Amino acid sequence: MPQLTEKHLEAQDHAQDINVGFSKSSVMGAGLQMPIVATQNSITPAKIASAMSFLVTLQLLGPAIFLTLFNIVFVEGLTSQLAVYAPDVDASSVIALGATRFRQVVPSEDLRSVLVAYSNSLDNVFAFVAAAGAMVFVTALGIGWKDIRKQKDSGADHPPVGEIKEDEEAKQVSKAF
Repeated sequence: MPQLTEKHLEAQDHAQDINVGFSKSSVMGAGLQMPIVATQNSITPAKIASAMSFLVTLQLLGPAIFLTLFNIVFVEGLTSQLAVYAPDVDASSVIALGATRFRQVVPSEDLRSVLVAYSNSLDNVFAFVAAAGAMVFVTALGIGWKDIRKQKDSGADHPPVGEIKEDEEAKQVSKAF
């Protein structure tokens, strides 16, 4: 997520932030809803409650686990990259200060090397995210394909729209109200 800075004070930046936020929320909404719909249409009605509770638990637990893994990949990668590119810089202080304040402890001659280490560490995280996404995609292929659209009736049992007649029960219910 972007952090608020001085550049966000300009009105033109807000439109881009709103657009990015809308895109993220629509993708996240679809990503959360599709497994629910697929699960409801793939199992028997007697198992829906158990399957839904298990699915929602996984949807809440999965991001917590993966964010922890992504953080481990980043921190370990940054520690090893700093040892290679900037051996004179204290890796623990750079990690503790974070991306916005590490310049306070890094000498100017090592700044470029630390930035390269940060970049390489982020590349490792992005590769891990891509691998996790590919794994999820391949796993989803194993669910099977089922058409959940409503089937169109042939119309043989139904009269044309202009000729629909109310049955007696419907008339009595409507008169009661």
